[in-house]
Amino acid sequence: MTVCHDSRAISRTEFHKHRGWNLLEIITLKARYFMDLGAVFHDLSALYHVVPGDAAPNLSAAELGDVQEHFENVLRLCGELKLPVSAGLIRSRLDHAKLPRSEEAFSLLRDAVYAELKDTWFAYIPTDRLDYFDTDRIVSFAIRQAFPSASEEIKNAGTCYAMGLATASVFHAMRAVEIGIQVMAAKLNVTLGSPIELSSMGPIIGGIEDQIREMKKGARSAQKDEDIRFYSEAAAQFRHFNNGWRIRAAHARATYEDAQAKAVLDHVIPFFETLTERLAEPE
Repeated sequence: MTVCHDSRAISRTEFHKHRGWNLLEIITLKARYFMDLGAVFHDLSALYHVVPGDAAPNLSAAELGDVQEHFENVLRLCGELKLPVSAGLIRSRLDHAKLPRSEEAFSLLRDAVYAELKDTWFAYIPTDRLDYFDTDRIVSFAIRQAFPSASEEIKNAGTCYAMGLATASVFHAMRAVEIGIQVMAAKLNVTLGSPIELSSMGPIIGGIEDQIREMKKGARSAQKDEDIRFYSEAAAQFRHFNNGWRIRAAHARATYEDAQAKAVLDHVIPFFETLTERLAEPE
């Protein structure tokens, strides 16, 4: 499936107009408008091709009706594709007396529409990445419930990956990880010189590890051993994320390729699945 992204035509206002649609469906619709516009112009070219020269011969009433119907479709599509200049030109020629009567006159009008259309950009989304594009389903319901803010960051990471923005994908994935570590630090009552949400990951991880060492003191129990295991493994993962990707992505020390971004997503998502067993963002 080929999907085009109209980066200028789609706005949040337009998104909410199609309530219940996801962004991929809207983008697909925009791509269809683009293809429909080409199809209408192809049909019009066939109609005008039988009109010789520039003598502007009279078209029959039936031919005029057919031409007008096609131009009304062009006007509608220009509106959908946000081509205001072209829409104005077409609207001014919709009267029977003003319809183009020659192939040359039609070509000038068509070329004007195509000239404005050049300012609308499209980007290709590979078929194997469609499941990552602008979808909440990139994570489980459990993660969305427990970590709504982190889920939004993971969703953005998936969209960036689908669009070929690998470094941006890693950046958003690490923003999700920061939310996770802040939640864990709050759960363990970590205290630092500044609020947790304003602290760097390094000191937060250090504070978490200090709390884990305190947990190891005193009498042991099955529950205590399980607590130590859970928080120790999570802390190790946080340090791995921080040293492996977050510092480099946040401080522009590295750029990433698609395969690396995919690997980060494949690592972060199941990690949050584990975190949901015990942790959740405050309501």
